[in-house]
This record gives sequence, structure tokens and C-alpha cells, in this order.
Amino acid sequence: LRALAEVREICAARPAGGGWELAVVRYGRLAGAGYAAPGAPPRAVLAEVRAASETVLPGPGPLPAATAEETGRILAWLERPETRLVEVCGTWASGVRGAARFAGLLDLIEQAGAARPADD
Repeated sequence: LRALAEVREICAARPAGGGWELAVVRYGRLAGAGYAAPGAPPRAVLAEVRAASETVLPGPGPLPAATAEETGRILAWLERPETRLVEVCGTWASGVRGAARFAGLLDLIEQAGAARPADD
């Protein structure tokens, strides 16, 4: 989350309904969103979304512009296989030995917990 919250701006797109969902993320906060309908030029729509997006200024702390929940949901959206990064203003990087390497294990643990009946 912290790595995402340090990036000045990320523009991303995801196919949806024949068009594209568009997102502008600034310092880990959803600053703007839009939809490029089928046949509409996605880059032109994204330029309009960027122009109308909220101005987000960095602040102190590891998550200065948004809550951990908001940044986490944005990160999940960005990490989906169909999401495309259009532009990144700054550096967004995760360590090779970061916690994301345990995502598969966490999924297995959550599945096992869901399969087990709850104690009364």
C-alpha cells in the first residue's frame, strides 16, 4: 500500500462492457474515474478524466492521502490481470521479497477457513 501511496499519478484502464473503465490514482487515492464507451477513443476520454480529477497533495505518513481500505481496494483493482497501466508518473515498485509472495498461501488459508464449519 505504501508503494502505491507514494506514486504521484497512475492512469489505468480495464475492459468493461465493450468499452474501458478508466481510473486516475494520485498518492493512493482515487482522484478520478470514467468510462470510454465502445467506439470512443479511450485516450481522449482518459485525458478528460485526468483534467477533471481531484488534486491530491502528498502529506506526512505512510498513507497520506487516503485510508488503508481505499488504497487497498485500488491496489486490488490495479493488480487484476485484465487491468492495463496506461501511464505512471513516478515510480511504482514492489520488492521481490515483499509480502505479495504469500498471496497464494493466504488464499489457501482463507479457503480452508471458509470450508470449516463455524464453532457454536
